[in-house]
Amino acid sequence: MGILIRGFLADDDSCQQMLYAKGHHDKIDFLSACREEADFALINDDDEIRHVYMRWCPVRNSIVGDLAAYFQDKPGRGAFKVTVLNVWLPLWDTQEYHERFKSSATNGTE
Repeated sequence: MGILIRGFLADDDSCQQMLYAKGHHDKIDFLSACREEADFALINDDDEIRHVYMRWCPVRNSIVGDLAAYFQDKPGRGAFKVTVLNVWLPLWDTQEYHERFKSSATNGTE
């Protein structure tokens, strides 16, 4: 069985997600699983991944959800190991997303 990739939403309702998997995984295997999960996204070999601990905490008055993800470097109460792709990705394939990255590649900006 492969790595189960999950996503959590940006709390600003920007329709972006960050991908993660429970456990600390090898970078190459993790990036490969992320590419399979979000096959439309531009995920590069040099994108930063983090091996951290994550906990879910309740939030109030959010238009996005009831929980927020918090990262920490050390284990703690309610925290579990995760591997995180430290890049915000769109929730779905859009022309705007591809045009933005096409222009940033030619201009040298993001």
